[in-house]
Amino acid sequence: SRQLQAQMHAAYSLMNFLGQSASLQKLMPAGSIPTGTGDCCAPKLLHYAAQQGLKPLAMAEFWWGESSENQEKVQGEFYQACVERCQPLMGFLLSGLKSQSPVPSTPMQSSLSSNLNDRAGFNLPIIYEDEWLIAVNKPPGLLAVPGRYRDTQDSVLSRWRYWFPDDAEIMAVHRLDQETSGILLLARVRQIHRQLSQQFQQRQVHKVYEAILFGAVTDEQGVIELPLWGSPENRPYQQVNWQYGKISVTQFRVIGREGNYTRVEFIPVTGRTHQLRVHAADQLGLGMTILGDRLYGCNAAASRLHLHARQLSFKHPQLGETIDLVAKTPF
Repeated sequence: SRQLQAQMHAAYSLMNFLGQSASLQKLMPAGSIPTGTGDCCAPKLLHYAAQQGLKPLAMAEFWWGESSENQEKVQGEFYQACVERCQPLMGFLLSGLKSQSPVPSTPMQSSLSSNLNDRAGFNLPIIYEDEWLIAVNKPPGLLAVPGRYRDTQDSVLSRWRYWFPDDAEIMAVHRLDQETSGILLLARVRQIHRQLSQQFQQRQVHKVYEAILFGAVTDEQGVIELPLWGSPENRPYQQVNWQYGKISVTQFRVIGREGNYTRVEFIPVTGRTHQLRVHAADQLGLGMTILGDRLYGCNAAASRLHLHARQLSFKHPQLGETIDLVAKTPF
């Protein structure tokens, strides 16, 4: 049976919008491939569109009907592509499909060719690139780095390594939550990675996030300072804990209001896990969840977590100059 499965996966081919075809064996992470991989709606529709020269404009999947006991699906609720069978294929399947959203234009300082046409297979916007660094605009729903399990291999880092195997040493300098969009910095050289990591650790990197909160924030600006702790039994959830927590500090400023929603600018001084999400949601912080943050109790209808890493400023370890990066907020 295993031998027959392997033969089927080797023969099962999918096409992307560059006209490239690849088997499931090549596209899926090493190890066993879940039964039914490639047969879900999204891969089949994208494969067909690429074959027929069609251009997908949008796609969304929602659950219809009753749920079985172990699925806990909600009728009418939208869900992401399944993590085991579909998500690892999406980076390849969407390659060559041009995005309608503009790519931020920052001068490319590189002896390498940074023309986006040369990056056609890599379907994430490149904000900055030189021979030492890369910055991409990470979309929500995509991991920054691959996880430890088979169903968490699709990430910015793994996609870059797949398309550009010559960048063997490339590493993520910092992290963004899976559901957070925005600027993610990658280093091509280990020494550059170490130097940039030190800047993050020593709080020398200036970061600005933008968020929409579900509720009306009364204060115009301020500082939130709370000790955060993550229970080993309930990862990645974080909570305020005055006994075990590590201090976390965030500056905030209201930049817009509309009805029961508040647009806020966050400047994290420290970089704790889920820091901005807890500082927004906890009653000792702003007491209002970020729109779309299901983990911390937001029940409002939203298509995504409305948190975006908008700006990043740091000293270039090699060039010695300050690099200011901006990725326009998509909501």
